[in-house]
Amino acid sequence: YSSKEKRMAPAGGLWHTVQCMDWHYLVDKRLIAASYTGQTAGAIVTDLITNYFAAEGITAGTIQAGSTISEAIFNYAPGGNVMDVLAERAGFTWYIDAEKQLFFLLRTTVTAPFLIPNGTLKGSSSLTHGNPRYRNRQYLRGGKVVTALQTETFTTQDGTIQAFPVGFPVALVPTSIKEDAAPMTIGIKGIDTAKDYYWSKGDSVVVAAVAPGVGVVVEIKYYGEFDIIALAEDTVGIAAQLAIEGAGTGLVDHIDDDPTLINIDDALDEAEAKLDRFSQAGKEVHFDWPDFGLEPGQMVTLTEPLYGLSSADLLITEVNVAALPEGLIYQVTAIIGPVIGGWELFFGALARAKEDVRLTAGAASQILVILAMTKENWDWTEAVTETVLACPVPSATLYPSATLYPC
Repeated sequence: YSSKEKRMAPAGGLWHTVQCMDWHYLVDKRLIAASYTGQTAGAIVTDLITNYFAAEGITAGTIQAGSTISEAIFNYAPGGNVMDVLAERAGFTWYIDAEKQLFFLLRTTVTAPFLIPNGTLKGSSSLTHGNPRYRNRQYLRGGKVVTALQTETFTTQDGTIQAFPVGFPVALVPTSIKEDAAPMTIGIKGIDTAKDYYWSKGDSVVVAAVAPGVGVVVEIKYYGEFDIIALAEDTVGIAAQLAIEGAGTGLVDHIDDDPTLINIDDALDEAEAKLDRFSQAGKEVHFDWPDFGLEPGQMVTLTEPLYGLSSADLLITEVNVAALPEGLIYQVTAIIGPVIGGWELFFGALARAKEDVRLTAGAASQILVILAMTKENWDWTEAVTETVLACPVPSATLYPSATLYPC
């Protein structure tokens, strides 16, 4: 991935520092341009392996189905981004092992080959408490959702009113506008001309070019729009937090924005998924282990009374190997819940905006353009006709004159 050379003094020579990436690089380097409708998260992952990752040598490990996603649009999104958002929506984890197998599954699926009972931790160990992103009440601001067909009527009183405020901002061109049941023409404000009525997306006022007469009934049929905001609460967590604080509400609020959401149910699903992930107190354990067998992605059961851990299930997020005089030692990082560092490295930057990834449950207004390379063979031919032009060359008997010029 990168390397650095540093001169060693005073004897000379170079010290080489090398940083390497694991096989996740093969997914991160690919851009995904694809869309899916009505498929499970696992089916989408399987298709991504077939059409993108297999060419890099990635094969399918255990791919669990997960939740059904009504619509997914990946607009030239990095492969790692795509896998992160699918895992978050399904409540799964994903990783690639040393054999280039991609796994997409519940984090409790793969267990370590052995337990770590009390008194068996070797060398130094540590426990870090904390969850900087803890919340027990999750708000989620989505995009805008389109209403059912709305019908509103107005009866003019004085023949001077041209503006007709409707109940919602208008999302689409009005289905119809009528005056006393007579259809009117419709145009866009500031763009069209010579129309009877004008509208604009996101504007809740429809304007008549000419005020209808007294007593005229104006009927407007349209689709409106409104902002989505979803709320999910962890009542058990709120009560526990209140017990810690001693007074007040026990509420810890957090809000996230995802403007790609255009369906209320989908927003609720995402709010609950975030709450499930970040509503638990985080713990991160570092310990040394002398034997081979622990790998990232495994659930290991650990007992250590000193840290208050009794048969606790932890997710291994990192394993480093160190060479000591007495042999190899495996430095393990494992977590319960989200902890800054291990969690962030394992699940990716989940807080970053994902404008290039869209998961929805309903109609979307985005158009995905997929580029494709094409090859063409052009045969070129050229015909040249050469005409030899002979011109006189001066000699002892041939010389220029008024009608003869040398070359």
